[in-house]
Amino acid sequence: LTMSNYDDDDDDEEEVGLLSSNALDEEDKNGTYNSKARASGKNGKVEPLEIEPQEIIENISAVEAKNNKRKTNKWEYQRRLVSGCRGAFIFIIISMAMSLWLWSDQTAKVYVGVQKYHDLRVGDIKHWCLDKASSFCTCPNPLTPRHRMNHKTWKEAYYGNVREATMGIDHVDIVFLGDSIIEGWRGLSFGQVNPNKAENTRTFEKLFAKGFGHNADFEGLALGIAGDKTFNLLWRLQNGEIPDSLHPKVFWFLIGTNDFGHDDKPHCSPEVVLMGVLRVIEELRAARPHTLIVVNSILPRSEDGGAVTSQENNLPTVWEGILEVNRELKDYCSNHHNLRYFDATPIFLRQKPDTKGVDGQYIPDSMMGDYLHPTAKGYLEFGEAVVKEMYHIMDSSQAKGTKASDNSSSIEDNDDDALLYMFKHEKQGSQENNV
Repeated sequence: LTMSNYDDDDDDEEEVGLLSSNALDEEDKNGTYNSKARASGKNGKVEPLEIEPQEIIENISAVEAKNNKRKTNKWEYQRRLVSGCRGAFIFIIISMAMSLWLWSDQTAKVYVGVQKYHDLRVGDIKHWCLDKASSFCTCPNPLTPRHRMNHKTWKEAYYGNVREATMGIDHVDIVFLGDSIIEGWRGLSFGQVNPNKAENTRTFEKLFAKGFGHNADFEGLALGIAGDKTFNLLWRLQNGEIPDSLHPKVFWFLIGTNDFGHDDKPHCSPEVVLMGVLRVIEELRAARPHTLIVVNSILPRSEDGGAVTSQENNLPTVWEGILEVNRELKDYCSNHHNLRYFDATPIFLRQKPDTKGVDGQYIPDSMMGDYLHPTAKGYLEFGEAVVKEMYHIMDSSQAKGTKASDNSSSIEDNDDDALLYMFKHEKQGSQENNV
């Protein structure tokens, strides 16, 4: 192919392009196409280039295949990226949900595995304050026993309890352990007689005193000190309040409300309170492995005129913390030998008309005058419920004892085995005394 000389370079390029395009339409004798021509520019010479059409097609196909592969790789990459992001997002959501679930049930999962007090660790406490966003509460280590000898009359109350436990009664069916709620049943406060609680004493003697003209079916002993927390009771147990001579059929203890703290200060968390109660439980279990221990629910209390749920700024109430501790205590007792849980909440809590749930619950002042300590009526209904529970415990224990005797089998592990052991031990002791 030849072309004339053009002065305009742009026209040269257009003409060369035209000639190159037209050259594709002509086939020489060898069956080849003159498909490209290279112009020399200003001298106007054109040098023909011979290129196989198959090569052109292959080159075009290779470029298209490469572009298609690049597009395919791009879409595949995007698809995998989106799929990976979606999977990661789902994994994060599931992980967060599991974390929240485990966090909400953390105390239960941690403490179910506790078998001895050595298994309890302060490091397991995640939140020390009732308000999880706060860090201004003052909560002592619940595992360290502490006395209150510096209190003006605590020492006197403690020594009085030791005397009662050591010398007072030869045979006791039930020993109550706790704080002011237990001590108030004896008409005392910090070891001092309180005239305002005289009716409480008469109620206790009516239900738990066999002598002195009373017809009670059970002999009871109440060992409590006002204001005590779990670690104070722990110290008392380790220092004389459960002497070797004291072998009741049942230890019944009520402790924990003071561990939350006073209403005018930031409260401690349910985790702290629960660990303190469990420490007392395990101390008793270690000291009396064959004695049934009844864990009483922490009683309702109110900071707002009897209502248990109202609270400013939507902060958690002490009652909400108490409910959490009670749930964990119930679960703990059901998973451990010689423990029995007793829920006294329905005795002191009422439901407002036309309401449902916790929001409509309140404490009548006839049951708790200060919405913390039972009145004489409160003690009476509480005591009658305890007596009813004792009857149930004894009936189930005796029935199990009869069945075990008939089958000549060993005692199985359950809550009533402790009482069965005590009944047999007591019978053997009586026979030895008669001899």
